[in-house]
Amino acid sequence: MNALKLRMLICLVFVALFVFAVSPYAMAQEELNKAIEQYNNGQRQSVYPIIRAYAEKGNARAQTILGLFYNYGDVVSFSHEESFKWYRRGAHGGDPRGQYNLASRYYRGKGTDQDYVLAYVWFSLYLLNPKTAGIEKDKAEKRIERIEQREFFGDDMNRAKTLIKKWQSKFKSMKK
Repeated sequence: MNALKLRMLICLVFVALFVFAVSPYAMAQEELNKAIEQYNNGQRQSVYPIIRAYAEKGNARAQTILGLFYNYGDVVSFSHEESFKWYRRGAHGGDPRGQYNLASRYYRGKGTDQDYVLAYVWFSLYLLNPKTAGIEKDKAEKRIERIEQREFFGDDMNRAKTLIKKWQSKFKSMKK
């Protein structure tokens, strides 16, 4: 076998490996996207097992949606604590809706202790997230203003800025 044929064979093997490795991921992503679309169309009962499975595997968007299941109490029992837990996981995974919902939980003290520093951090991260849709931007900005008006300065502001930088760094490393 000459060198050209050998290189072509090696290239073919790599292409085949790539196609077979990417294909299950693409199929899984398509399944999740379809389940999210069905969830948004009100078909929550039928997609709950799919969303739950992806959430448990670490998919940030699915984790946020699972938090919504617990928040609304449809399909599963209503629970502020479970909702908070799944919103936190989604937020930590970089999902903008999870970040907004987590910030709102800290702001109101639902499912966790009220913490304006962490609310400020997560509203800020939500606004900095390039995937953020405009729907909740105004609310997040207004809540940040309210937090700042509550004598939010000094140690609290330093802690918030430190946490924001830490999370931004983590999200950047997740993209690589």
